Amino acid sequence: MIINNILLMALLAVCTIDLPSFIVVYGLQLYILPCIVLMCLIRGGVFPLKFFFVASFLSLIIIIITVIQETYTPYPDLLWSYTARLIYWIMVFTLLIPFIQKIPLIDLIKIIRRWILLYSTFLFIQFIAFYLFHIIVDYSLIIGGQESRILNEVGLRASGLTAEPSIYSGIMISLLILLYLMTGKNNIITYIGLISILCTLSTLGIFLVIIYLAITNLYRIKISRIVFFISLSIAIIFILWDFILKRIELFLQGGDVSNNIKIMVIDNLFNNESLFLLGYGLVGYSDKAPPYYQALYDLTLFGNLCVIFGIPIGLMLSITVFLFTLNMRICFEKKILIILSFIKITIPNYIFFYFFLVLLYVITNKISVRYHNRREV
Repeated sequence: MIINNILLMALLAVCTIDLPSFIVVYGLQLYILPCIVLMCLIRGGVFPLKFFFVASFLSLIIIIITVIQETYTPYPDLLWSYTARLIYWIMVFTLLIPFIQKIPLIDLIKIIRRWILLYSTFLFIQFIAFYLFHIIVDYSLIIGGQESRILNEVGLRASGLTAEPSIYSGIMISLLILLYLMTGKNNIITYIGLISILCTLSTLGIFLVIIYLAITNLYRIKISRIVFFISLSIAIIFILWDFILKRIELFLQGGDVSNNIKIMVIDNLFNNESLFLLGYGLVGYSDKAPPYYQALYDLTLFGNLCVIFGIPIGLMLSITVFLFTLNMRICFEKKILIILSFIKITIPNYIFFYFFLVLLYVITNKISVRYHNRREV
């Protein structure tokens, strides 16, 4: 049992540390991760033949679509390299399912809580070092990587063990959602995680925190919950009001590069017939591609499906995901939280997304059994 917990903690570390560093990209993700997965496969004791067949079939469909997309994309090399990486991640993480299924829910809760606390600590160190001691702590530079995107005109926007604040916010809110799915309540660890998101000074992070609090506090209508949510939301907005105003002003003046390139992605999608019908494909950003390619997969899961596969197929897939989530045998509040988790950490950029899907599949199956049994009683 201890070995299983250590392996799970190692998986969380490898899949949530997202720094622009050679050690992370090649050391952790390409060499360490397969070794951990192999050990998990052995500990799981079963080869997931059914899931592996489904993953293989899905990979075949992706390859066929990519062959079609290659006929009109100006970047076929990028298309195939990212497609290969996607298929690799799908296959690797499929092998983890039996191992995760063997871990008791109580152990999953303990390990995720511990990692949330540790993950937050790295961000708090970065935040406190800058604003109290005027020291810039960039974990990527410390391990010999490139600079993280943590400095702008506002000051330092802490990102912890990730490359930028919005990535940290997406990963942390996803971990908190997984924790809430299992426990059905917020605790001190939850609020530590939420505070760490606010310390990123990310507009997306602030939005995610407020929506998370709204869903988890207002679903069961109680005066105390409503007062708590409203008070906390007002406090958050008051503390970060100057920062929010600066971000709005920057966007209105056209200086918000992040949002501007997202608008370019959407504009090209609707004005190019090939892109509209078949999408950009699994093309990642590189020096050869236009700057707006940085935002290709930064439009939520539902937007990303349209960007990758085109509007017709993307809409069908989005509706399928949405209906599948609503049909889960869990309470409505948790279904909405799952949809919230699809806002930032989505395919194909982050390996955390694939691990998150595995955890989500196993956890929802475990809690749906409890939910069904409770309703029968």
